[in-house]
Amino acid sequence: MSGITNKKENKMKKLYLLLFAFFAFNIVNAQWTQKSSMSGAGRYAGINFTINGKAYVGLGEIYNGTFVNDFWEYDPSTDTWARKADYPGRGWYASTAFAVNGKGYVCLGADNSVNCQNDLWEYSPVTDTWLQKTSFPGAARYGASCFVIGDSAFIGTGSYGSGSNYLYDLWMYVTSTNSWTQKADFPGNNRNHATAFTIGHYGYLGTGISNSTTPTNDFWRYDKNTNEWSGIPDFPGLPRMKVINFILYDKAYVGTGYDLTTYYNDFYEYDPVTNSWGSVINAPSGLLERCSAVGFTINNIGYLATGFTSNDLLTDLWAYYPYPAGTPLNRPIIDPKLYPNPASTDVTVETSKVNIGLTICDLNGQVLVKRIIDNKKTRIDISNLSKGVYIVKLITDEVVVIRKMIKE
Repeated sequence: MSGITNKKENKMKKLYLLLFAFFAFNIVNAQWTQKSSMSGAGRYAGINFTINGKAYVGLGEIYNGTFVNDFWEYDPSTDTWARKADYPGRGWYASTAFAVNGKGYVCLGADNSVNCQNDLWEYSPVTDTWLQKTSFPGAARYGASCFVIGDSAFIGTGSYGSGSNYLYDLWMYVTSTNSWTQKADFPGNNRNHATAFTIGHYGYLGTGISNSTTPTNDFWRYDKNTNEWSGIPDFPGLPRMKVINFILYDKAYVGTGYDLTTYYNDFYEYDPVTNSWGSVINAPSGLLERCSAVGFTINNIGYLATGFTSNDLLTDLWAYYPYPAGTPLNRPIIDPKLYPNPASTDVTVETSKVNIGLTICDLNGQVLVKRIIDNKKTRIDISNLSKGVYIVKLITDEVVVIRKMIKE
């Protein structure tokens, strides 16, 4: 048995030396690639969510100020779009959407008479059907922001009418109980058309517009366990609203948007472990500046679609690869989940494959934990580690994936 173990360890060492260099090279050479444009009319202020490796995009405003309720599925494996059942709710413009446990949810928004709505609908991709759920209990609104932690969605901010009727409340919707609870108000005060995302067990919300003339760049982090907000460094780009984001390898990429004068197509990377923003990520010449687009992540590839630029409504779709284009189709996907993060006594590693090598190193590269992951969900004891930041590496014969972990 010891001979077999030693062979495995030696193989892991070789894999690490070769594949870490390959992985690092690919990250440096990240790039954008254009995909098949969305079917249907060009639009902005639409919605999107992802379920089981597919994206769902729809609603929004098309030409002549018309709001629409069409709904489309994008399959990245075939780079194709398919129309699905139209959204039956009443809010079609600047609605709010999220996905939990294989179901999609859409709520709020404004109708074609610009009346704000508060209905909530659940979408099943298996049956391509919609089911009405408990309505949002706060003020009906459009332009709200949402992040998901566990089986709960947190929805807040937005506008309840014309002018600067902007809001700063926050509500939690628990999908398993179909119930709403009001939570701590967003501390950035009045806000509309902000962006929000989730990394680990924290939610993040920032940018947007605070009144009819003032775009913003502040950002805040929400802790579900304590129901508290804390400030993080400001978004480093110029203040703006109607930006999008996607999450790659536990980092957020935030970009595009509009500051009431200029449209943007730049992106900035946020690392929650170091609580800092990276340098600007420039888009290629064909990726037009825009606002009110949609952004989503599938298999650690970021996507950007639709939106409005200057005098045109867009249907284009772009993929942002954290390694050279074409490689993802040939690489096995581990796409591990590491939770909770931060953690204090133990961390669970959830993967789509088994027989994966795992190491936990400190920031000096010293290996502190080493083992083989032979289950798709494995608990790792970290109680003996000191408080701080650690690097978790998962290694197969073909690829190494790196995650950062915080020990509290």
